Amino acid sequence: MRYRDSYIEDALSLNNSGNKIIDIKVNDPISTLWLRFKATNHSTGPNADSPITRCISSIEIVDGSDVLYSLNGHQANANAAFDLGKMPNNTYQEEGTLTQTAQIPILFGRYIGDPEYYLHPGKFSNPQLKIAWDLETVNSIGANGFEDGSAELTLIAKIMEDAPDPKGFLMTKEQYSWETDASGDERIDLPTDYPYRRLMLRSYEAGTSLTSAITDVKLSVDNDKYVPFDLHAKDLARQMPDWFGYFTQYMKGYGDDSDVRQLWLDRDLRIQLTPQYDDWNLGVLTAYAGQYTIYMRNEDGTNTTGKPWKCECKGACPESTLAYPFGDQMKPEDWFQAQTFGGIRLFVTQGNAGGDASVFIQQLRAYE
Repeated sequence: MRYRDSYIEDALSLNNSGNKIIDIKVNDPISTLWLRFKATNHSTGPNADSPITRCISSIEIVDGSDVLYSLNGHQANANAAFDLGKMPNNTYQEEGTLTQTAQIPILFGRYIGDPEYYLHPGKFSNPQLKIAWDLETVNSIGANGFEDGSAELTLIAKIMEDAPDPKGFLMTKEQYSWETDASGDERIDLPTDYPYRRLMLRSYEAGTSLTSAITDVKLSVDNDKYVPFDLHAKDLARQMPDWFGYFTQYMKGYGDDSDVRQLWLDRDLRIQLTPQYDDWNLGVLTAYAGQYTIYMRNEDGTNTTGKPWKCECKGACPESTLAYPFGDQMKPEDWFQAQTFGGIRLFVTQGNAGGDASVFIQQLRAYE
C-alpha cells in the first residue's frame, strides 16, 4: 500500500464570511482530510481572544442529504486532539499583521493511515466538503479584528493506494446543542444507529469552569436498564488525563498588564509565559476556568503596556470538552454497541447559566 498527499484546494481565497462547497474529486481511499483555514490580524491589533477556530461555524462532509461529518471549529479542534493525542498544529497569535491558522485534520480511521477504516469516495455518489465561516464572529473586520480579504482555505487529502477493502469509517457529528441553565437536567436523546467510539460534551463560557456549568453526566440505556456511566463532571474531568494525557496549547499574546486571556483548555492548567523581549517582567496573577490574568512590569516595577508574549499551557479538556471513550479505542468490538438498544438518553445536570453547550459523538459506520 502506498500513501500520497493531494491538494483538493490550495490557498483558495475566501470572502470575510460565507459558505463554500468543495467537491471531493478523489477516487482512491482517503485516510485523512487536512483542513487549513487562515486569516491575518489587522495591522492595528491586537486581535485578542479571537483564535481563528471561533470563526468557523460549520465543517461538514456530505453526500447529498447524508451527513458524514458535522462539527464547528471548536468541536473539530477538540475531536482532532482526542484522535491525535495532542493539540492540532494551530497558530494562535494576537499581534497586528500576524497570521492565524486553524490546521484541523479530519480522521476517518483510528489513526492516520488506518488500512481498515477510511473514507472510500467510491462508496458515495457525490461527496463534498461544506464550510461556513465569519471573521466578524468575535471582532469586526479592521481595528481589533482581522484584515479585510485575508481569509484562505487549503484542503489536502491523505490518500492510500491499493488499500484493502474497508470495514467502515469513523463518522463524527454534533447531536445536540443548547445554552446551559442555572440548574436542572438537560435530557438529550441520542442515536441508536451505529456503535459509539467516543462521546464528547462541550460547555464554554468565558470565566466559568466547564465543571461549574455542567455538574453531573449520566448515560441511560433503555430507561436505566444499563447505565454506562453516571458521574460528577469533576470526576469525569479528573479521569481524562489517564485516558488521553495532557494537551499542550501554544499561542502568542499581545496586550497590557492585568489583561485577561482565554486558553481554550480547561482543568489542571499549567501555564508558562515568556516575554518576546527580555527588558520586562512577565507572570501569571491568576489562572482559573480556562483563562489567566497577566502580570507585566518594567524593570523598575512600573506597569507596562503593549507588549507581546509567548504562552505554553497544559490542560486536560481541550476546547472545554469532556470526552468518554468506550473501551479500547483501537478495538471496535469494545465500543458501545448502540444499535443493539432501543433508546439512549444523556442526562446533563447544569450548574451555571449561559454556557455554549453541545454533545457530539464519534461512531463507527460500516459500508453497506
